[in-house]
Amino acid sequence: MTHRYSIWLNLSQYYVTIDSLEYYLTGLPAQMDRMHFLGQSFAQGGWGLTIIAGALCAVFLWMMFLSDVFEMPRNRQGSQQQQQQQRRRTTLCDDSNSMVDITDTNVLDLVTRIPVRPEFSLAEAWFKCEAARYGKAPEEIPANLLDSFTLNGSIPVRTLYFDQAYLGGDANTPVWTTAAVNDLMYRVAKRQQTFNYDTTPIYTMFDARPDLVRGQRGLVIGSENPWLEALLLFYGAREVNTLEFGSIESKDERIKTFTPDQFKVQFLRGNIRQYDFAFTYSSIEHDGLGRYGDVLHPNGDLLTMAKLLSIVKPGGVVMVGVPCCHDRLDWNAHRIYGPIRLQKVFSGYKVLGVYPKDARMGQESTEFSFQPVWLLKNQLACDDEQQLNIPRIAPTTGL
Repeated sequence: MTHRYSIWLNLSQYYVTIDSLEYYLTGLPAQMDRMHFLGQSFAQGGWGLTIIAGALCAVFLWMMFLSDVFEMPRNRQGSQQQQQQQRRRTTLCDDSNSMVDITDTNVLDLVTRIPVRPEFSLAEAWFKCEAARYGKAPEEIPANLLDSFTLNGSIPVRTLYFDQAYLGGDANTPVWTTAAVNDLMYRVAKRQQTFNYDTTPIYTMFDARPDLVRGQRGLVIGSENPWLEALLLFYGAREVNTLEFGSIESKDERIKTFTPDQFKVQFLRGNIRQYDFAFTYSSIEHDGLGRYGDVLHPNGDLLTMAKLLSIVKPGGVVMVGVPCCHDRLDWNAHRIYGPIRLQKVFSGYKVLGVYPKDARMGQESTEFSFQPVWLLKNQLACDDEQQLNIPRIAPTTGL
């Protein structure tokens, strides 16, 4: 069987193709004979043909020279970009550049007990089912999943039931206009309320770290309207992508939106680059509970946080706002996070701060709307990037 290869010689903007390497090599003696015959023909034909042949050879060599000249800057530019990326990675992963802003002793105790990596593989995280659930959300935890949802009974449960499925359909605010985003940015500038919950902890964080997202590209997980996107743009983010259960059409060129299935396919195909930062607020506590039409999964929130270890660049920051600060499962509305589950959520991350600083770890409160912002660093990618190898699927054109 003849093996076919394609060899491309870049001759400025021209290309020479040799379709069969095997045929070319085995036919080399015959080619030499033809060249010898051609040389004899040139000699017999006089100086005119010889000059033409020489000119053609000169043009050929000149084109090869130009090809090398133009290729060298491209190679040099690629090498410089790799060096810049490596320097940036080293800077982000350098602990001396990671200011830790924690004073609460309960939080400090939590930080010392965070596992260095998640308890499951990233392949398992990436291949979590993102399809819409069929039928009504279950009003009670299925018996076969009870131990998994409650960590073998260590997390208490109370009933707070909702069935608000829209995964697979449109989001609550299906169209985001530039005018709406700009209006929200104006309200951010005035420190006016832009969301259902108190966003003071977010402003507190950015007051302490005003350059946190400036000039960077980030991902928002869970957003029914672009309040968080507007806030990030106000603080200088150059681009924001949003991952949301329901389908959203963004008419603002600064914001691009994905559903979970769209994002997974595009990222695994390599069509989406890693982000400088990610932000999720009042979102992952619902993951896997079925409230919004998703398939039940006791570790839905943990799998999402594990995926972010490969979505965000090594040393990049992940900002997380969830109900806090005692462990409880309000079925099927949300989880409330305390010392037990937060350890699992933060696996693979380094905690740089929590806002407000007195996060009241372990103190029970009926106010599930209290959602401090945790500032995390992607530490696993700095310590052991090989752990973040994820399966890739064949690249193709975008959706």
